Amino acid sequence: MGTNSSQPTQELLPATTQADGTPGHFRFLDLPAEIRLYVYEEVVVVGKVFFTPDQYEVCESRRFLKWREYGAPSLSILRVCKQTHHEATPIYLGKNLFVLPRNFDDQQPFNKKGYVSASNLRVPGRHLFPQAGLSSIKRLSIDFTSRSRRTLVMYAPSWARLAIRHGVHFDQMTAAHRTQYAHATALVFLKHHWSCQTEVLKKVTSTRDYLELDFTNAFCPEGCCRCLTIDFEFLSTMTPKKVTTKGLRVGEKDMLAEAMTLGMKSGNANGEWVEILFEDG
Repeated sequence: MGTNSSQPTQELLPATTQADGTPGHFRFLDLPAEIRLYVYEEVVVVGKVFFTPDQYEVCESRRFLKWREYGAPSLSILRVCKQTHHEATPIYLGKNLFVLPRNFDDQQPFNKKGYVSASNLRVPGRHLFPQAGLSSIKRLSIDFTSRSRRTLVMYAPSWARLAIRHGVHFDQMTAAHRTQYAHATALVFLKHHWSCQTEVLKKVTSTRDYLELDFTNAFCPEGCCRCLTIDFEFLSTMTPKKVTTKGLRVGEKDMLAEAMTLGMKSGNANGEWVEILFEDG
């Protein structure tokens, strides 16, 4: 039997097919919530999230071992609509380990003002993750290193200020005295640099499942000694369940364990137990 030619063609086609024979659009949001969550996890969870590390970070930090084996998360799904953003963002932030770059304290969301470049221009910081990450990220990796965008050693203006303020001139000091003073000053600069980083870490208020701290490059700026004078009070606001350290040397583990324990107790009235693992340096 023939088809009634008076009946519109569109009515004879399946609901998922357009009049020209091409498949119609499938509404992702019509899927059950549990299936959508499964899809989100497949595309935004990669294990570790890296922020374009430079050659120094890759070569010097233990955090980047086999880093190329980790793919980049597909974040375009976060920009589809408000609902996908609302549903997928907690999965992205909560199930990846975020390997923070050096100078992360100059980047957003830790610092919305940006930083001052060598040409004395304020540069907006890179967006490492959404503002919501400060209360949603569960896994962080942090590197305490003397390599910094800031100048951590003395140079001509530093010696000029010393002469103006204290009447002490470079040429009037012995070589040994200059070396001693420059080294002590570099340590002050380094401790201030790390203090800026630990202060912004206090903005992270959600409980961490896992925190990784790398001390491989925790040398003084001159490279002649180790420096582990760090204020670990930020651990009391993060309240991590587990902390792993990397790059410690012989004799440093006990000292650091005591300092970290004091830092956690400083703001942790409940005295919750935290697991600390020390990897071989």
